[in-house]
Amino acid sequence: MSSGANNNTSCGITDSTTTLVYSTMGGVAILVCSTALIPFLVMKLHRKLVYRLALYQVLSALVYGVIGIVQLVFIDNAIVEDVSRGLCVAIAFIHEYVIILKLMCTIWVTFHIFCYVVLYRNMKRLEMMYVLTSLVVPVFFAVVPFTTETYGLAGSWCWIQTQRKNCPGKDNLLIKGVAEQYALLYAPGMITLLAESVAMVMIVAIVYYRKRQDTLQDNGAIQTKVMRQMLPLAAYPITFCLLFITPFINRVYDVYSNPPRSLLIASALCIQLWSVAAGLSLWAHIVVIRRESHKIKTAKFLKAEADLHTSLLRRDQSMNVETTV
Repeated sequence: MSSGANNNTSCGITDSTTTLVYSTMGGVAILVCSTALIPFLVMKLHRKLVYRLALYQVLSALVYGVIGIVQLVFIDNAIVEDVSRGLCVAIAFIHEYVIILKLMCTIWVTFHIFCYVVLYRNMKRLEMMYVLTSLVVPVFFAVVPFTTETYGLAGSWCWIQTQRKNCPGKDNLLIKGVAEQYALLYAPGMITLLAESVAMVMIVAIVYYRKRQDTLQDNGAIQTKVMRQMLPLAAYPITFCLLFITPFINRVYDVYSNPPRSLLIASALCIQLWSVAAGLSLWAHIVVIRRESHKIKTAKFLKAEADLHTSLLRRDQSMNVETTV
């Protein structure tokens, strides 16, 4: 996502504060996501689709965090101009690919939850389609700026350029860069945001209605358990909807005038917070799973205790009968 430009940024010079915020949050995303993967793998949660969907989100967020750290190299624009412009283009390509990958993962998570909760259909057979489309579709998005040569230093990090030589002002505006940013991220992102908002409202409303009507009991304890496993996945599309708004406002603002520095920093923060939120959501998911597992173990223990008590009581009654006879 473009960081834009501001009045405090001289022509050809990046806003180091915005870059630092973006890269620092990328490091936080790496830390949160990588530490969340440890208990995830130890608990062998990857064996179930509902948890693999969360895994795909976190892996893409982890890679995006790495991209954020690497962007720190270009905090000095002179490096891009004199030494590593090709590297900046390569990182911009990966940046576009990974962010669309994250978007695709979010779309499929929402679709899967919606099908299960609203339509009562388990789309497990579509997992291969989830994976393939998430990996292949971003390639088509990432190739376009590469062919039009609009990749480069875009504000405070490497992505699709909207200004010549990273200089603010209407005279330096790259129309094709602006169009590509909208077409290759912001338009699909806003469409996804609106669709997911509607889907999540429907999911919450239906779950609440069914709970009020006690209809979940008609489907047995197994479906109730699966529902509890499924609903924490809703954290991923919800956080996307909340965090995508600020970068979009920044992008619109940047077209008509120079955004205030606070908006640039907030945009950089929200972009990487999307990755941090994925790691935190996985941690929350793991906590829910552990609590459910503890409840199940406790219930089994109490049942075993009750069965043992009943068995001993019956034995005592049988012995008393024999003694009487």
